[in-house]
Amino acid sequence: MDFPFSVSRETMERLRSFEVLLLKWQKTHNLVSRETIADIWGRHIIDSAQLLPLIETESVVADMGSGGGFPGVVLSILGLENLSLMESNHKKCSFLREVRRQLSLSFDVYEGRIEESALNNVDVVTSRALASLDQLLSFAQPLLKKEGRCIFLKGRGAAEEINEARQKWSFDLEQKESITSSDGTILILKHVRPKIHEDHIHSKPEGRCGENHDGR
Repeated sequence: MDFPFSVSRETMERLRSFEVLLLKWQKTHNLVSRETIADIWGRHIIDSAQLLPLIETESVVADMGSGGGFPGVVLSILGLENLSLMESNHKKCSFLREVRRQLSLSFDVYEGRIEESALNNVDVVTSRALASLDQLLSFAQPLLKKEGRCIFLKGRGAAEEINEARQKWSFDLEQKESITSSDGTILILKHVRPKIHEDHIHSKPEGRCGENHDGR
């Protein structure tokens, strides 16, 4: 599979070096599923790279559940600078730090649970193969600035996840077809906010201002 856009020779060499590191660590750490090892470029690297044109270069980006570095490390190699990789697994964080050191990248590594992070005012939140859309939004919403966006890579169950998420969340949605899989889709969500049920609104005491429930 061809790379989706033109990159410099240095960038391509860094991507290949990242692949080498991934394969080395994969022998002792479960960084990516074994079924996808034979096609790291198509299933992981190019799949992650297709997000780059959707993100402004100067954006502050948080990648939730970075795992083996997808899409976070790939986006960093491709030029995003204000990038935080969020991962709870210690061994995977060690891998991400080693990649950062060996490839002279500049992303931050946040080791811990997403919901315990102090990170906020983020322009873009990304994620890939981490959780259901409903759960992703509960993680992402406290991180986002008011006009921030979520960009999530999803598979064949995306439609069902969207319907389920709309029961609890309000958002504007744009979908783009994945270039790496006919079953894949990219979800771009804006104006993400939790829905407030009518019974909750009606239960507020009269004469008092409602509290701000969106964490800001």
